[in-house]
Amino acid sequence: MLKHHVFFCSCILLVLAGSAKAEIRVVDDLGHQVVLSAPARTVVSLAPHLTEMMFSLGAGDRVVATVRHSDFPAEAALIPQLGDAFSLSLEAVVEISPDLILAWSTGGNRRTVERLKSLGLAVYLNEASSLEEIATNLERIGILVGEEATGVGLAAEFRETLGNLDHARSDPAQDVFFQISDTQLYSVNNAHLIGQALSACGARNVFGDLAIPVPMVSLESVVEAQPDYIVVASPFEGFATRWADEWQRLGWSDRIRYIDASLITRPGFRMLKGIKSLCNLLHD
Repeated sequence: MLKHHVFFCSCILLVLAGSAKAEIRVVDDLGHQVVLSAPARTVVSLAPHLTEMMFSLGAGDRVVATVRHSDFPAEAALIPQLGDAFSLSLEAVVEISPDLILAWSTGGNRRTVERLKSLGLAVYLNEASSLEEIATNLERIGILVGEEATGVGLAAEFRETLGNLDHARSDPAQDVFFQISDTQLYSVNNAHLIGQALSACGARNVFGDLAIPVPMVSLESVVEAQPDYIVVASPFEGFATRWADEWQRLGWSDRIRYIDASLITRPGFRMLKGIKSLCNLLHD
């Protein structure tokens, strides 16, 4: 009887050990631990760049719902949308009951996301504060969806390509005004990811020293800065900035450069292409 009892207990321990081994634990960008019993098979992505990351990892088919502007690759636009960066249907997410929710910490839905967490749903909060952390997120999310090897490979490529941009620093540094919005003149500081991209390209950001990550600047301050280039984030092909007349009046028309906004403003793997495009614009 004792022998049978020992055998039974041993089996229980083996099962528990197997369960513990299968458990996935990852710390997100805000330091919270995300725990899954197995790789996520159903995922709700609450930001376009997170949807892109899922497709980059080869797991786009697991995204069962997302938000507005999730339009890359083309298949992403076919996924049901539950709202946008500022309005999200809590009930719809709960009804889906996904294995994992990928959320952008500063994306505007923080209160709803916290409510989802309180209901016991697994939430990974993304908030890359550096270009390096984009690579780290590829690794972490790759683990959560069972694509660890792909995540590690993409992260390595991201880091290597960034490192190879150092050659740009040998060229004469260019003073750049990055225009991130068209209605008002908004720019970025050096701490912003786009500001870091400018630095990676060997450029001087004329508003880099400002304390606010996305400051609104005046026309007068841009004129005073005398940038060599004005790089405009373009929301669509053929876009022309409403400030073009001002730049022409100043004789700066030849300083204007356009870059696809989706490439340079979405902190996923595709931002690597945006950074390379930015460098090419400044060193052609």
